[in-house]
Amino acid sequence: MVERVMKYIAFLLLFICSLKCFSIEKVDCSDTSDSFLFSKKSLNNQLHTEVNVTISKEINTLLTTGLENFHDKKYKSGYNSFEKALRMMRGNYGLYSPTQIKALVPLMELTLSEKDFSRYYKYQNIFNNLILRSKEIHPVHKIQYSIWSALSNLNLAFYDESTAPYQNLLQADETLGNILEQTIITICPKIVAEALWLRSAITFAIEQHFLLWKGEPIFGIEEEKIYSDRQTDPIEKLSRKNSILNFRMLGERYLKEAIDLLKKENANNLLQITLRIKADWHLLHGNYRKFKEYTNQSNNIGLDQTTNLYEFSYFKLLNHFQSKPVNFHITCQISLQKNGKVKSSRPIEGIGGTKKINRLVCRKLKSVVFRPDGAGSETTNLKVGFDKEKNKNVFEKPIFTWATIKSERNIHPIWAGR
Repeated sequence: MVERVMKYIAFLLLFICSLKCFSIEKVDCSDTSDSFLFSKKSLNNQLHTEVNVTISKEINTLLTTGLENFHDKKYKSGYNSFEKALRMMRGNYGLYSPTQIKALVPLMELTLSEKDFSRYYKYQNIFNNLILRSKEIHPVHKIQYSIWSALSNLNLAFYDESTAPYQNLLQADETLGNILEQTIITICPKIVAEALWLRSAITFAIEQHFLLWKGEPIFGIEEEKIYSDRQTDPIEKLSRKNSILNFRMLGERYLKEAIDLLKKENANNLLQITLRIKADWHLLHGNYRKFKEYTNQSNNIGLDQTTNLYEFSYFKLLNHFQSKPVNFHITCQISLQKNGKVKSSRPIEGIGGTKKINRLVCRKLKSVVFRPDGAGSETTNLKVGFDKEKNKNVFEKPIFTWATIKSERNIHPIWAGR
């Protein structure tokens, strides 16, 4: 009983901390890269959602009550408290007052964790408009908030089965584009460069969507069900190819902008990572020569940050969207081709899973692209954690929606097919 009370108090303190005030002039532009880990932590902790405007006692009471209700799973009462607080904030402090973030962040985090996506999109729309139009939020914080919002859309393009993927991908791109176009990049070029990494990942996801999605690619959810194998209209084929080429050029341009920006700032730590991401981008487009060229450029910078260098990839963006219960593990032995794709994969050791599921998990690795540092005849072992208690249909989804991958050697996933 005492332990339960202590957990409750700790939970309450964690959220109440996010309601305290701070000065938005405090901005960290250190030479570190956090954007690829944004989705791993609570937005309350990661973005410091405090605002330097005093909130009335009545609003503060509503926020605290809402948090208590959410903790007790009284969601209807919690939503009522937060939405009432939100209306009062807009009425008392203005439509674009950053005080609203104190209510919006817990609302968005709960709707995501509960997979209540229709509610989430409603609150996210208010959040995005606020970030775009508010004159009280520091430009660097605007980029950070926009990165989190875009990351959510990028991941929901794979998780949310009720909304066409393209709608989420386009919203992610527009969210970053709106902020990067209005923000003076000289304020904190390093954070801008990280936003450009994410934007390049989004454009690659859009490329893949137009390349692989059956049915009408812009809406797609209902259209996919009536898709037939009849000869495709040549105009539709041409339209798809043009869309793919357009987003391919945009993705390359964003990475070039990030490289130029970091060279100008002499930010070699981030430049080394960006060159590695550019190498990944070429590998994903089948250009092994360019992959080696940019990998060598990254290595030639000579900074000792091996761990950081391999931590950042498009795969990591997706794999950190939510914490996954990995009750079971399977070790898969794989061999790689020169292009980073899996040549062969078989289970060699399993904990808790059936042979059928173990084979299925290892086979799913064939949808993953790896950095081919160990390509050739040599094999490597990958430890894949997964939750077999989930619905069996989960294994039809991309691997990053239900599994984690740990390599025994210096081989890292950079993307997973749909």
